Amino acid sequence: QLKSIFQLPRSELTEVLKAKYNICSAYGVVFCTVVEQVANFKVTGYGVDARCGLKNGEEDRSEEVFEKKLLYQKVGPGFTLDILSKDGSGAVNEEVLEVFLQRLVSLAGPTLLARAPKISNEEEEGSDGDADDSAAETNNESDTSSFRSDRRVARLMIARYWADRLIEKYNEVQKKKREEEMIENGVV
Repeated sequence: QLKSIFQLPRSELTEVLKAKYNICSAYGVVFCTVVEQVANFKVTGYGVDARCGLKNGEEDRSEEVFEKKLLYQKVGPGFTLDILSKDGSGAVNEEVLEVFLQRLVSLAGPTLLARAPKISNEEEEGSDGDADDSAAETNNESDTSSFRSDRRVARLMIARYWADRLIEKYNEVQKKKREEEMIENGVV
């Protein structure tokens, strides 16, 4: 059951965008392309999209690690995490679970996606007055980064989808426990 929670068909992501977030169909077309890029990210040769943020004064790499652990399987579940160990025992892969939980914790902060580090005024002045050039280099590491933010949003939606599924499963189990307790106590 746990493995099935951490599965998301590619087409479902676009449907979630339309149904849950009420995003117009024009962006939906663009988003389909972005989802395709996320699905084939390892093949594209693009660099890591994630940014490292700061959390409690320390570097937060949870977005980057989640990006690296996110898998896509053409045949089968689509987007997935290897949440179960590969030895076939059915045990939870603690490392992957920790990656997902760290991603959830990072999403509970004041920003959903980490921002690029700010360049101080002193650093800008020390670069011969070409502050725009240094910012451009940071934002345009290659010609392929034009959909970087959209890919980050897609991964954010995947993490949110799985979090919602876990919450639904938890609520379902809790409801079932309450009903069983009521039957045991003769309250029905």
